[in-house]
Amino acid sequence: MNSLQKAIAYIKSNLYEEIGAENVAKVIQTLLYYFQQGFQVITGYFVFEYVCCRRLYLAALAVLDRHRKIIDIAYFSYYTKNSCKKYYLTNMPKLNKITL
Repeated sequence: MNSLQKAIAYIKSNLYEEIGAENVAKVIQTLLYYFQQGFQVITGYFVFEYVCCRRLYLAALAVLDRHRKIIDIAYFSYYTKNSCKKYYLTNMPKLNKITL
């Protein structure tokens, strides 16, 4: 469980950078396959899904703040990237159930 805590801390601290399972696996010094499987079993999300959901959650909080433009929030939270945009649009019913 300690490795998972390190992985989540690394993801949170590097959330607005290009981050992948490979980077996180290197940080916690484990093989990529075992890290991905363990992360998915424990959290219920693949690393990419977790990162996208976390960015969406923080973007929602930023929208509630009302001091920033929506387009700036979308750009800052990687919504303009095709991979995250596709994920957000195809998984909206699932994202309503997420508690981060």
